[in-house]
Amino acid sequence: MFLDWKYYREGRESIRFVKNGLRYFAFRWEQKIVQKNLKYFEQMGGQQDFIKLIKNELAWRKKVEALDGVSLNKLVQKMRHELITIPREFTFLVTGWGSRLLHDDYIARKLLELAAKKGHKKAKVLDYLSRERRYATMDIQMKTRGLAHIEDLKQEALNQTSEIADRDYLPAQFDLFHRLSNGWQVKQDYAAAYYWGKRALKNGAKIKINVSAIAERLSTEDKKLIRQWNKSKVFPTLQLKY
Repeated sequence: MFLDWKYYREGRESIRFVKNGLRYFAFRWEQKIVQKNLKYFEQMGGQQDFIKLIKNELAWRKKVEALDGVSLNKLVQKMRHELITIPREFTFLVTGWGSRLLHDDYIARKLLELAAKKGHKKAKVLDYLSRERRYATMDIQMKTRGLAHIEDLKQEALNQTSEIADRDYLPAQFDLFHRLSNGWQVKQDYAAAYYWGKRALKNGAKIKINVSAIAERLSTEDKKLIRQWNKSKVFPTLQLKY
């Protein structure tokens, strides 16, 4: 969490990314842990902007949790509609889509549970089905396929992301840039991150500062690899982080 803030201050992450992570933090952790972290940041000094962001997300949680069942259910459906607009290649076991999938899906589930507890009939049904689907999926994957198969599916999904990015699909290029920069589910690779970042930049992404920050970290060998990829038109291979 604090590392995301550090990257933001260095120009390597967007404020939206930081806020998304903090919102997840506000919902995911027990209040005593949240307060412990706040106290730690206050003791560090010079982190008032970061502390303000945390408190804003805590206030947002308090605000939405005070909504009635109908309003909560509407908010959940809106969040889920936004999530399903992300291409299947990024939703299929690859939850590092700017961490948004992982974070927003968790928050949506928690709010759906709350709407159900507040008596919303449709939310009760959806919450039940959601739980059953998750438990059944995990049970089948663990009993009949095992962890090795899940890793194969992740690798396949990442390969599909690379292929789509190579066709100049901006969201895929953007995803790979941030994934490789930060090592989300893949081995951190500044050369590959820069390669996809430059292509995303040419494609209209507003990440000039981020790409420049990565450029400063490139080694001589990294630059050689990038020239080879550009010349051969062969894109970098993604390696899962185990």
